[in-house]
Amino acid sequence: MRNTILTICFLLLMGISEGRCSVFRVETGEGVTLTMQLPDGKTVNTGEIVEIVQTGSFKLMAIVNAPNRGMDTLWGGFEYEGYEDSVVVKVSRSVEKRHGMKDSVVFCYFQIVSYLPAEEGVELERDILYPAGNPSFKLVNHSTKTVYGYWRPDYLWGSLQVLSDGQPPMGLGARIDFNFIDSEPCAPGGTKDATVGSFGMYDYDSGTTHLLPAGRYRYMLRYSTEKKSRGLPKVREANGFEWYYSWQKWHVQTCEFEVK
Repeated sequence: MRNTILTICFLLLMGISEGRCSVFRVETGEGVTLTMQLPDGKTVNTGEIVEIVQTGSFKLMAIVNAPNRGMDTLWGGFEYEGYEDSVVVKVSRSVEKRHGMKDSVVFCYFQIVSYLPAEEGVELERDILYPAGNPSFKLVNHSTKTVYGYWRPDYLWGSLQVLSDGQPPMGLGARIDFNFIDSEPCAPGGTKDATVGSFGMYDYDSGTTHLLPAGRYRYMLRYSTEKKSRGLPKVREANGFEWYYSWQKWHVQTCEFEVK
């Protein structure tokens, strides 16, 4: 099985409102290309780096080539309103053979995610009941909207970054377990636990809670104020290609802390 991944990042300059711009960066792999049509009608080809100052509708055409299967395309798009923190587009290709079938199938995954600032009235607080080296948080919802988790709508599971002077943030992984029983999202006026992954910083080899060493960290939580799934629905199947596509919006809330 071969996978090809395309990532597009819009790195926004924070603190700018009028004339706020972003940088369009494209990374393509073998067999995948993409073109983008700006709101003014101009077409940007793969590999170009462009400062984007326009708001409005952006159209994206993903082009996938696969050995012995030819080429297929799919149009997608998003609305850019100028207040987004970032927009990430991912296109991946997987060529596989299904059981009992002679010819391979090309699975194409086309995902656009707009990352938004924290929802007004939603706050993250460190949970003082836990030791400093085992980060846990409380999400306090002072807004009028219900808050749903990114990994599962019922839970608020985030991730950690290690912050070092002069170095890019380094991510810390944590286990996500989808076998949890149903819970409830965080309703207006409510408070709900927010953890690193499903279990916090848990050491599965020793079966004990893993305490973070001294240092500076950033907790990152993605959530929505609308109930939805992260999954990619199938939108088209033809000529040996199956396309899965979505455009979604997710808020990102952060909390920086230090372990001494």
